[in-house]
Amino acid sequence: GYSSTPLHRNLTSGVSAYQLSFPSNSFTAGLSYSFQLSALYFDAINAESSNTAFASITIYINEPPTGGLLSVNPLTGVAFETVFSMRTYRWIDKSTDFPLTYMI
Repeated sequence: GYSSTPLHRNLTSGVSAYQLSFPSNSFTAGLSYSFQLSALYFDAINAESSNTAFASITIYINEPPTGGLLSVNPLTGVAFETVFSMRTYRWIDKSTDFPLTYMI
């Protein structure tokens, strides 16, 4: 996968954040990815570069849990009128990934 944002950019004075984004499914579960940021100060008055700084990070892409089931009760209903109950069970994951969390 490739970055959705430009990988090279000249920033003006006072910019303190720059978001890096990637398209969905750019990374493979179970693999690690390393990123390095290098910043270079350019002195426009003297037309020269100086003061280069570097930072790097390696991230691990977690593998999703497997084997789980989802039950919904009732099976049919009317949106915004029917109260649905959802339960999950039998999920399998590495113990280092606990506790399991979810987001709706």
